[in-house]
Amino acid sequence: SLALKKPDPAPLKHMLSTYAVPASKAIMVGDSINDIEAAKRAGIPCVAVAYGYNRGRPVELDNPDWFTDNLADFFNRYLAVEKIP
Repeated sequence: SLALKKPDPAPLKHMLSTYAVPASKAIMVGDSINDIEAAKRAGIPCVAVAYGYNRGRPVELDNPDWFTDNLADFFNRYLAVEKIP
């Protein structure tokens, strides 16, 4: 557990460092502006999901890199385009 919480990017940067993953190879999945802001500040692309917590505000208004209402469909399309094994 870290002292800093989202939207501070420290938790995401810690995860990247711990697993030796560059930000460009990670994807943050979130349901709130705190998730989107943390991802952007950490340099991680972000997909926002339509369901979940965002204090009643539509999360797509917070400018995620992608938005979906079906995460499985999103990743199936993303993996097909990016050709990630």
